[in-house]
Formats: sequence, C-alpha cells, structure tokens
Amino acid sequence: MEDRVLRRADAGFTLIEVMISMVILGIVLVGFQAAATQRLVGDLQVQDIRNAATQLAADRVRAVQLDPVYNELALRYAGTETTIPNYPGFKRVTTVAQTVATGNNYTTVTVQVSRTGLKNTVYRSVVIAAP
Repeated sequence: MEDRVLRRADAGFTLIEVMISMVILGIVLVGFQAAATQRLVGDLQVQDIRNAATQLAADRVRAVQLDPVYNELALRYAGTETTIPNYPGFKRVTTVAQTVATGNNYTTVTVQVSRTGLKNTVYRSVVIAAP
C-alpha cells in the first residue's frame, strides 16, 4: 500500500507560522536599529569633541586679535594650558612668533587643541601686523 500525502487545494501558511515569522523579523529589526543607534551616538560624541576643540582654538585666536597691546602678545598668550574650565581633558598650546624684517613687523599666532578621543589635533593660526 502506498503512503499518500493529502494536500488541500488552498494550502498555505498557518496563522501560527506567520506570527512566529513576524516575531523573528521584529527581533532582527530591533537588533539592527540598536546597532545603528549606538554608532550614531558614538559619531555624535566624536563630532562634539571636535566642535569643542575648534571653538577653543577660535576663542584663543579671537582673544589675541582683540588684544590692544601688540608688544605683549607673547607674554600674555604663549604657553600650554592643560586645565581649561568646563573642558576637561583638553590641552591648548599657543605659540607666538614675532617677525621683524626690513620694513615688516608682524606676529604669527598658532593655536593647537588636542584631547583624548580627538583623532586629529585642531590648528588655527592668525598673522597680526604691528600697528
């Protein structure tokens, strides 16, 4: 005697199979969403650190540009700051180089800001002519 498999003409997925498939799909999608969110948050933190470093450098350059005492720029600004209020972990190095040549007197100020977690040091420079 032959084993027969009886099939119904309208055979398809049962409600239980569809529900199990939906649950599995939901779990997979939530996992992908969590991974994507974690990466986005990490990228935003890195960008926030970079923006803070850029702002620290720009603030120092602006302070030097607005200083009315040209001859004391090196005395007031040259140096390394390892403790900056409200910016823990940042390091700002300001170098001031005055150039006096025939008929020219100008000062080049370069600011470098670095921090752990910041891939590249931020640099900002300005050249200020003597009054």
